[in-house]
This record gives sequence, C-alpha cells and structure tokens, in this order.
Amino acid sequence: MVSEENDKKGSKRKKINQISTKASISKELVSELLRDLHNVANLSERDMYLGGIKLSERTKAKSLQDYLDTFRSMGFGDISIIEENKEQNKWIFQGDQLVEYSENHGKPKDNYTLGFLCESLSKIHNGNKVVGVEIECQSAGDKKCIFVLQNKAEVK
Repeated sequence: MVSEENDKKGSKRKKINQISTKASISKELVSELLRDLHNVANLSERDMYLGGIKLSERTKAKSLQDYLDTFRSMGFGDISIIEENKEQNKWIFQGDQLVEYSENHGKPKDNYTLGFLCESLSKIHNGNKVVGVEIECQSAGDKKCIFVLQNKAEVK
C-alpha cells in the first residue's frame, strides 16, 4: 500500500518535471524565435516597437505586475518597476536579459520591450497614450536596461 502511494507520487513528480522542462524549453525557443525574426527579417525599430504593442494588446492582464509577469513567463526577459511618480504619470523600469539583447550593439535597442511597456501602461490608464525611451541598455554595455515612460499629455 505504502509502496503503491510512493509509486504514484514518484510518477506524479516525474510528470510535473517533464511538463516544467518542456515549458522551459518552449519559453527559450519563443525568445530565440523573436530574435531570429528580428535579425533575419531585418525588422526596423518601429516594427519591433509595434510588435511589443501587439503583444500587450493580446495580454489579458489586470495590473502592471500581471503584464510584467506575462513578459517574463514568455522568456522575453525580466522587467521591474524601479520608480513611479503618480503626480507626473511617470515610470522608470529596469530590464535584464531582454529578448532583443545582442552583444556590443553600441546603442539602446529594446524597442519590442518599449512598445510592450507603453501599451501596457496605456491600457492600465484608460487608454491615455504613454510614450517612453530607453536610456541605458545592456546591448550598449550598460549593466541593466533602463526605460523612462510618461503619459504623453504630461511630457514637457
């Protein structure tokens, strides 16, 4: 009886590990696919930005953290909010190991992430247009990627 229960638990654990491994591999492949499309198809910065917007539009999230978690779960990198100024409708995000990373690129290039962040914040804030810029980038040799976003009506 005990042996039978242990066999069931072991079998269940094995199945969970298999599913987890498949999900991890799939997540990495999705990220690599996007990189390949960007490089092989020579997509413009605007194309990548619009692609990020489309991903956000398809995301069924209710909060900013839900959006960030979705981005991470797809293997596109880690994004965290490091500053929020509610009076100015301004946000600063930090990114790490983002999907568009390429060594020694020399300038910020995470347009997919920027489009995703702008659209996600816009959706959370009743459709108000949000604009942003990446001011630091790992592809340019910085330690982390830093994005500054603000409600377009507040930009001076």
